Amino acid sequence: MANVKIETGRRKTEMLCRVADSLFWLSRYLERSENTCQMVEVHLQVLLDSGQARGITPRDFWNPMLVSLGDEVLFEKLYPEYSHQNVTEFLTFNRDNPSSIFGCVFAARENARMIRDQISPEMFEAINRLYLTLRQTATYSISQSSLYDLFQRIREMIYLINGIIDATIPRMIGYEFMRAGQFLERADKTGRLLDSWAFAPMELSDAENDSYLVAILRSCSALEFYQQEFKTRIIPRNVLQFLMLSRVFPRAIFFSLSELQRAIHAISGCPTTHYSNEVERLCGLLISELNYIVLQDVIDRGIHEFLVTLHSKIEKIALEFSKQYMFFPVVDPANEPDED
Repeated sequence: MANVKIETGRRKTEMLCRVADSLFWLSRYLERSENTCQMVEVHLQVLLDSGQARGITPRDFWNPMLVSLGDEVLFEKLYPEYSHQNVTEFLTFNRDNPSSIFGCVFAARENARMIRDQISPEMFEAINRLYLTLRQTATYSISQSSLYDLFQRIREMIYLINGIIDATIPRMIGYEFMRAGQFLERADKTGRLLDSWAFAPMELSDAENDSYLVAILRSCSALEFYQQEFKTRIIPRNVLQFLMLSRVFPRAIFFSLSELQRAIHAISGCPTTHYSNEVERLCGLLISELNYIVLQDVIDRGIHEFLVTLHSKIEKIALEFSKQYMFFPVVDPANEPDED
């Protein structure tokens, strides 16, 4: 009888862990699909403003972003050459790319389908509509202008889903798992968006560099708020300060990590002044570093080098979070090695 109770307890624990895993990844994939929209839209806008006019090769233009996403190997395996159309299709519709917008939305829908009893019907229906919209669009070729409209529609539908989550999901532990996934992914992708600019091997004029930075701010819905905080012209130093270290803007790295910290401490019940596990320690350590860092230190170390280190620390937090609460290693298909 004791063995039966132990086995039943293990199955229940495993079931709860898998529900938590699905909630966490459902939220991460939704956030990732929106952020990929942002990154592709930024690069298409820069391409329209400066890339083609300056004769930059498609490889030089897109490779820094693919490297920052960790997708350059898969792209080169799937496509014979770099072209603006190939990279855009790879990041938007390609079903063999788990990090494409379509791949992320499909994965979010699958996670939602497995835990339909844990989320509201309105939330599932909104996710399903987003998936059906992308699946229908992916069946035919669309122009670049239509692509901008599609990105806008995707982002609006994800905003709707996030609003439904806030309006219909009880503020219990499942909600905190979704918030943890959302803000962990947001912190990571804001860093990657900045890195795609910092690492780009392109010689841009001042006007073109300003255009790139404006596109980044607009993709984060940050341009107006940036202009309210900084009254001068848009310069790289201020953009980095705003999107990395702002304590009030919801897409800034520091803000996102602070919200992540609140979520993981709400799950454990431990106050944020202490830590009860390794994921809380690592998150608190990273927030403390950003809290006291001076932007000039980042510039002196190298913006790209700093952002690469930041990304590895966020990945470690994700791994420890999974080990702590899911009892099995995190498996992100976007980071899985390709099999020949």
